[in-house]
Amino acid sequence: MNTSDDVSPAQTGQPRSVTANSELIEVTGRTARIVKISVVIILGLLIWWPLVFFAIAVIVPTLVVAAILAALGAAIAAPIWLLVRRVRVRHRAHRSMLSLHRLRP
Repeated sequence: MNTSDDVSPAQTGQPRSVTANSELIEVTGRTARIVKISVVIILGLLIWWPLVFFAIAVIVPTLVVAAILAALGAAIAAPIWLLVRRVRVRHRAHRSMLSLHRLRP
């Protein structure tokens, strides 16, 4: 039977460059897509002026409500996350959950 202070498996090595490159390409592609969509929206607002009224009447209030809901969610989630983090550190310090970690396959 082997016990150790580190319950989680050790990270071995650096991420491969192929994985890092594919992630970089994916993020760059998403950014390019967002820029293209925003350019089309801005040109649409400049060319077709009734679209400005739509943007003001529908999109702006939707973004405001989404921002308020995100702030409320963060205000609720942050203390819970900090509490869970504190409890996990305490359990690791006392090794009270070590027997459960041994049961994992």
